[in-house]
Formats: sequence, C-alpha cells, structure tokens
Amino acid sequence: KKMESLPTDANIETFSPEDAKAIDKPTEKFYCKLSDNKFLIKFLRYKLRDYDSGIILADMFHPNVEDEQILNDDISEEERLIQYKFGPDFLDLDTIGTQLDFSVGDKPVKDFLMVEKHFFRERILKDYEFDFKFCIPNTENSWEQIYQLPQLSEEEKEDIIANPWEVKSDTFFFVENKLVMHTRAMYDYSPFDL
Repeated sequence: KKMESLPTDANIETFSPEDAKAIDKPTEKFYCKLSDNKFLIKFLRYKLRDYDSGIILADMFHPNVEDEQILNDDISEEERLIQYKFGPDFLDLDTIGTQLDFSVGDKPVKDFLMVEKHFFRERILKDYEFDFKFCIPNTENSWEQIYQLPQLSEEEKEDIIANPWEVKSDTFFFVENKLVMHTRAMYDYSPFDL
C-alpha cells in the first residue's frame, strides 16, 4: 500500500503505523497537532555520534520544557520544522548512534513506536522503526539506537551536498497505534562556512 500524502480531511484517529510506513515521499505538513501529545512526552536531549570514532556530532538539550510549550498549537509549522546542518563528511560515516532522552507525564505509555523515514527529494534513503514497549508514568527514559547509514554513491553524495535542505525526514510517534507526535526535519550537508 502506497500513501503519498495524507488527505487534508484525514482523521488522526485512523492514521496508523502502517500508514506511516507506506509514505513514499516527505510530507508537506504535520499530521497531528502538538496538543495531540496526550501523554506529555517531552524530548529532553538528543545526542548523535559517530559509532566508530565516538565523536559527538550533535548534542541538544531541552531540559526545562514546560507542558504548555509542547502542547501549544499556536506554534507555526515553520517554527516546528527542525533544521540540521551536518556538513559533507557526515555522508561518509557508516554507523551512527542516536540517544533520545525523554520524559512522560502521569499516564503510562504502552507500545511507544517511532517510525522515521529519510528522503532525498522524493526518494527514500532510509527508514527506521524503534519500539519502546512501556514507559512508567512520571519517568525520564533513554532510548539509544545504533544503525547503519545508507550507502551512497559519490554521485549521490555530490548531489545531496549541492542541494542543501532537500534531504528531509518525517518521524511519527505512536502510542498503542495512535499517532501522538509528528516531527519533520530538513538537512544541509554542504560545507561549513569558515
């Protein structure tokens, strides 16, 4: 089953993990509101490292996020869109480790599933799926994954480097098969300005 985009009148109640896995190009909008995060899942830290060398590539902290901030539907789509600049050397890495530290509110979080897809233009580069079976209410949790990056030809790398922000990702978070969060990101692998 292929799903190119969610119809504007689609119901969040019916958007499933299978729908997320079937998406074959980057989304053009967010598929849920910030206020759909009924479990008060807060991302506290995101760390990305080269698995082979141990070099930290990104380490972002958000320890003091208030409930009102994560549920604020007045935040524009432009403000919700995440932008990462990694530089061209990132494309030569083989394996990376990601660590996501997060907290949950006063409800148990069962079958917490993340479906993430990375695209260059409208081509899937890589997709990932991570499952965190259960989070105890009012706890902080850590989720670490080690995974292989897609093997790209030199021509593909050059094309990605020459076209900043055309690599995009969609990350869908489900609790008991219900979409509760959706993040979108854009990536720039062009050389850093010195």
